[in-house]
Amino acid sequence: MESKDEKWDEGKGEGKEEEWIELREVSIRPSTCPLSAPLRLEVEFDALRPISRGSWKISFLVDTIETRLVVPLGETPPTDYVGNDCFFRFAVDEVLVADVEPSVLTNCGLLIAALETPDRGLLVKVQCVVEVSHAPNGDLLRTIYSPL
Repeated sequence: MESKDEKWDEGKGEGKEEEWIELREVSIRPSTCPLSAPLRLEVEFDALRPISRGSWKISFLVDTIETRLVVPLGETPPTDYVGNDCFFRFAVDEVLVADVEPSVLTNCGLLIAALETPDRGLLVKVQCVVEVSHAPNGDLLRTIYSPL
């Protein structure tokens, strides 16, 4: 369920300097909770140019000195985005990270929403910092911060 050493293009549109969206709002619920708790992500944006069959791929990235783990959480169905007032919603009932060592998880990570199309590939990524820490009872807690 996880891939190691996956390369993430930090640019926009596979190295091109095109801007595809302007973020308006990012809602993460709950933002502070047990690490494996349900996750609801809602993003509102303006499409600066038409996007045909765009799908958001949601992943949790944990990066340490020794390894990079990418845990895929799911994706949205392909959608056409045009103009203002675009949005997507994504939800999972559980963030499945049981196979990842707790010592790896207690670093800062990223919740990544990557917008891709079949013909252009990766257009843009929305990245939210995820801080994972130990609760007083020893459970792992996550806090996800909006990029806005």
